[in-house]
Amino acid sequence: LSSGRTGGQSATGRLFTEEYALNHLIHTYSKPYIAFVDGICMGGGMGISQGASIRIVTERTMMAMPETNIGLFPDVGGGYFLSRCPGRVGEWLALTGEAFGAGQALAFGLADAYLDSAQLGRPGNSLAAWILHQQTH
Repeated sequence: LSSGRTGGQSATGRLFTEEYALNHLIHTYSKPYIAFVDGICMGGGMGISQGASIRIVTERTMMAMPETNIGLFPDVGGGYFLSRCPGRVGEWLALTGEAFGAGQALAFGLADAYLDSAQLGRPGNSLAAWILHQQTH
């Protein structure tokens, strides 16, 4: 990240200020927010998706908090949502940056529902009905 300054705050500072403000907005949003995690979701993507009311994963989902691979600790709320994983899973993920798929995301409490990716763009599907079904069964 550039450390160039414009108007008193570095580009890095602006990035993190805006990113954390967005994460806070998502976590406190008064309306339902659905995260479709259909592919790679790492670092900042995890921060955005974990505040969702419903987090839907597909067979193409790959999640991680890989910041540790470059000497950083998981941020963007990682300390919050990883600490809520069962057992010591969150600690393991925070320390190793290990990537995991949809099944593990569901088991770790980092996703709420699974949907085959072929169903995402299918015309005529009622997403609301599907979500209601998932919530009541």
